[in-house]
Amino acid sequence: MTEDEDLLAHYVARGHEAWNTSLEATWLDYELRSYVASRLPAKRPLAVCNVGIGVGLWDDWLAHQVGGPIT
Repeated sequence: MTEDEDLLAHYVARGHEAWNTSLEATWLDYELRSYVASRLPAKRPLAVCNVGIGVGLWDDWLAHQVGGPIT
């Protein structure tokens, strides 16, 4: 399984939150993640901090991108 397939399986396993099930929300997530991913430094280890609210999907995604645990 590729990294993308792993990430997709993770999100599918989490279920669908009622506030975030539209096609538009999914597209926006894709666009935002593409934007951020293309700007992350290649050098590792890399620390990131997500300051916000929600169910932690960005935290999970950021940890996946930098290859570290969610703390």
